[in-house]
Amino acid sequence: RFKVGLQCPHCDSQQVIRNGKQADDTQRYLCRACGKTFQASTSTVQGRGSNATKRLEEVRALHVLGA
Repeated sequence: RFKVGLQCPHCDSQQVIRNGKQADDTQRYLCRACGKTFQASTSTVQGRGSNATKRLEEVRALHVLGA
């Protein structure tokens, strides 16, 4: 995800620092430019909750079936 380096998904700034971890040991980050926090999966399919995960599984199933 971070090919160029760590970048804020909210403002695209690279002024990002680590900001602790969540209970599931997921790294949290803080953007010094906009002040928002995020994790590596923010603004990705994995970070959008169970509905996106379900939809991704449906798309994969259709791909396997050749639809």
